[in-house]
Formats: sequence, structure tokens, C-alpha cells
Amino acid sequence: DDTAKGQAGATGSGKHEEQEEEQQQQQQPAKETEDKPQDHKSKAAKAAGSSKTSALPQNTVEQGRVFFLYKPTVQTEQVSGLRDVQRFFMLLQPQQPPGGSCRLIVIGKKKLPNPAKHERYFAFVEATAATPKELTEGLTASTYETKTRGQRKQGPARAAGEGSYVIAKGGSRGGAHLAYELELPAEPGQAQQVLGIKQQGSFVLSAKNPDNKGRGGVPSAGPEPAYSEQQREQFQGRAWVGVEDRSLLDVAGTELLLVGAKDDPIDTGELGAASDALQQASAEGERLQGQGQQQQEQQLQEALEPANADAEGGD
Repeated sequence: DDTAKGQAGATGSGKHEEQEEEQQQQQQPAKETEDKPQDHKSKAAKAAGSSKTSALPQNTVEQGRVFFLYKPTVQTEQVSGLRDVQRFFMLLQPQQPPGGSCRLIVIGKKKLPNPAKHERYFAFVEATAATPKELTEGLTASTYETKTRGQRKQGPARAAGEGSYVIAKGGSRGGAHLAYELELPAEPGQAQQVLGIKQQGSFVLSAKNPDNKGRGGVPSAGPEPAYSEQQREQFQGRAWVGVEDRSLLDVAGTELLLVGAKDDPIDTGELGAASDALQQASAEGERLQGQGQQQQEQQLQEALEPANADAEGGD
């Protein structure tokens, strides 16, 4: 009997242990499931570039990626002059500090101002979004019918350049400067020459007071910018202010003035520590420039354009 009781006790103890083990196994997946949201957040943070980043120089407002695009005129295959360009865009994708929007900026004279001549060109923020591709979705190819010329084709926006940029305070002309270094294409070609895109350049960057309508109440180029009260206070009755507050660029309709400053901001160290930061940010360009030209153009085009079977390569 004692033996039987011992065996029964052992059996009961064994069943109890099995039940505990089953409970632990059932609890384990739940714990793993609880950890997954944190993993997703970590991956999202890394994808957004908000993982561990180096501090920006004190005079640097923002640092990120810049893309140049142009919309060709109807039926245009190759760009040989500004008459072949319908619109010219500069797309800014901020990386540091995190949190800024991507901005699609229209350049008024369809090219960048010449730094050597200190040309002054107007521009405006047409739209903002979380990613570059969201901003280029409306720039795809289109076809339409006309009564006199039949079917006409409007080509998609074409990528004309990619590089790094900084917005910094100071410089030889004072105020806020936007400086860039081109990484793709490795050697500027015909399209880049037409659009005024050089290997590097810098511009004094100012935002227009929305209450400054000009002579005779001339309307603004884009929609009325919906500035917050804090943003409006920065103008304080002035017609233009330097873009030292990057949040002004996050508002669609912000009117800008680009004044050519330097065509070699890195070589001359015009912006001090910010010039060094720009050079470091362009280190990735050295790797890109080691690729073949055809691969470079394909990578540049894919970086911007939404899926479009009829999309053409850059010039």
C-alpha cells in the first residue's frame, strides 16, 4: 500500500509539474508578444534616422538630403535650354535634428541662382510630407488630347541631382544660408548646367512676411501660409527674415528668396563648422560616385519617383 501511495504521489507530482510547465509555455509567447511593439518602434526609429545621431555644430540649423527635379515641357525628350523646362523643384529631406517635414520647393526662374553673380531668385514651398515619394506622386507622366495637335504627352518629373545640404547661420553675407554638395551625378552634365546645379553652392535663405503684399497688393505665389502666432512674431514688421527657424519651411505657401553667395562653401569653409558638417555628410557620396554612371542614374531616379512604368531616366 505504501508503495502504491508513493507511486500515486509521484504520479500526482509529475502531473503537477507538467501542468506548471504547460502554464510557463503558454505564458512565454505572451511575453514575446509584449516585446514586439517595442521592437517595431525601434525599427521605425532606425528607419526614420532618429537612432543615435551626432550633435550638429552650434551654428547649424538643419542637415539632410537634397534632391533636384524638373518637369520637362510637353513632348520634350532632351533638355538643351530653359525653354525645355516647365518647372524646377528642390526637395529637402531633413535628417538632423529629427522631426522636420520633407518640403517640395518651386524655384521661380527654373534654375538655381548663380552664386558668383549673387543672383536673387524667388521660390515657395509648394507642399510638405513625411517622405520624398509622397511629394513626387503628383509629378508622374500624363497624356491628354488637344483639338489641334491630337494626343500630347507630358513627361514625369526627372531627377537631376542628389546630395547633402545644411542650413546654417552666418556666412560671408550674414543671415541664414542653405549650402549643398552634389553627390549624384558624379559629374554635372547638360541638364545640370541648364538648371544651374554645380558641384557645390550656397545661398542666403530668407522667408517673406505674409503681410508684405508688395506694390498694389500683388498676390502670393502659392497658398497663404498658415503660420502659428509664434511664427508670425518672428517677422515683427520686417519684409523678410532669415530662415533660422526651420519650422517656417514646414508650412506650405512659405515664400522664399534665394540669393547666390558662394559656389565653393566647403572649400572656403564659409560656414565654419557647418561647412565641415556638410563635407562629412557627403562622405556617402564618395561611395555612390564609385558606382557606374548608369547605376547612379537609376538609383537617383528610384530614390524619388513613385512606381511608374513610363518613367524615363534622368538626363
